[in-house]
Amino acid sequence: MFKTLIFFFIVFLLQFSSRAFAQNANATYSVYITEYRMDGGGCWEGNKEEATFYVFLRDNVNTVETTSGCRTHEENEPFTWNFDDFLLSTRTNASDYFILRMYGWEDDNGDRCDLDGGDDCDCHHRDNINVSYRVDVLPSNGTFTSSGWNWCSGSDGWAFAYKYTWKYTGIASSITPTCTVQEITHNSGGIRSNSVYLTAGIQYRFETTAGPDTYLRLYEPNGYTIAAFNDDGGTGTLSLIDYTPTTTGTYYIENSKYSRNPLDLNSTLAYSIVPSTPASSINVTTALICSGSSTTLSVVGGSLNNGAVWKWYSGSCGGTYVGTGSSLNVSPSTTTTYYVRAEGGCNTTTCVSTTITVDQAPTVPTSITVSSGGNAICPGDSRTLTASGGSTGTSCSYQWYAGVCDSGIVLGTENSISVNPSNTTTYYVRRVGTSTCTNTTTCANTTITLNTESTPPASINADVHP
Repeated sequence: MFKTLIFFFIVFLLQFSSRAFAQNANATYSVYITEYRMDGGGCWEGNKEEATFYVFLRDNVNTVETTSGCRTHEENEPFTWNFDDFLLSTRTNASDYFILRMYGWEDDNGDRCDLDGGDDCDCHHRDNINVSYRVDVLPSNGTFTSSGWNWCSGSDGWAFAYKYTWKYTGIASSITPTCTVQEITHNSGGIRSNSVYLTAGIQYRFETTAGPDTYLRLYEPNGYTIAAFNDDGGTGTLSLIDYTPTTTGTYYIENSKYSRNPLDLNSTLAYSIVPSTPASSINVTTALICSGSSTTLSVVGGSLNNGAVWKWYSGSCGGTYVGTGSSLNVSPSTTTTYYVRAEGGCNTTTCVSTTITVDQAPTVPTSITVSSGGNAICPGDSRTLTASGGSTGTSCSYQWYAGVCDSGIVLGTENSISVNPSNTTTYYVRRVGTSTCTNTTTCANTTITLNTESTPPASINADVHP
């Protein structure tokens, strides 16, 4: 029974550790030994001290130790040995911290690199130094954080100093935003991170929806440059980043407690591709046009994402397709309502609409109607002439002329006039648009013939024949 409990406890620890590591994007960190010091500790000799020491490194993911190897130095103490930046180890994994330990002694007997009987002043406690590198400093491109002296407990004559740098790298602990909002729980106890592949030109959203007072940072593919950050852009003290990358690649999203501390509560990170939003209105070059003219419609507000496009329709939303793009030139023949919406990518938005009113142009009269009595008149008589046929369009006036079209005095501007010519006369009429349509048509015409009256004889001549 006891062995069974031990087994399940070990399984639990492994699962917990696995979940923790899965919440860290990989990091590459490098640790250098910079200096070593021997200062007293009961090791006073008349000659030089034969110092021997090792420094070991492991981390909470890779527990196999890397060693500095046997390092030796001979000098009268106290002395400080500058290593000129000795690279202890470079590792890439999902660890939260690395662990350093030191082991040193003053060699008096046997192999210089082994602790033998007769050797003394050893740093026998081999202290572990835990360095939470992800929490202590931001990632960087080779900016180092240096330590002070780290003294060995039980032998205050031994100490070493180190420096380190780190940055995000690789594709471990990846998340993939889609059109559907997804969530991941970041457990308390550390600064959590994920790698995420982002495509240039697409807008993404990262939002904490639960947890403490969070702070989000998004790092560029180089693993250290902050592309975007946010403190309280979400609900309350939660965070929200909307980001559109200009470069395609693997980015890194980091979730911490404000401003950059380990989470002390579990936090939920939601992530997705941002949907397109509907236009707020349509801008129109002119909403009232003459038939045969054109106007330009342009989208106002709204946003496209993930390959979506603006699509235009007439008649109804989704009705007759008329074009694609943020603006559209149209030339309707009759009054028409146009609709636009975003389509494609993650969603189809609602429509906004506008109506283009179309005025109709007048057309030439096909004839002139003459009032009863016909086109022949006697002196002193009159006739009413009326423009007939064709179309008046939306609105128009008339121009009447005598003798020739478009010349001389305008005899009238209504569709009918009364004439009383003193001689045979040809009359002309045309229409002139008075709405947005301002065209002038050609003329129709008719001729009024003036008949000559008969006159009485002045006398009677007789011609007598015998």
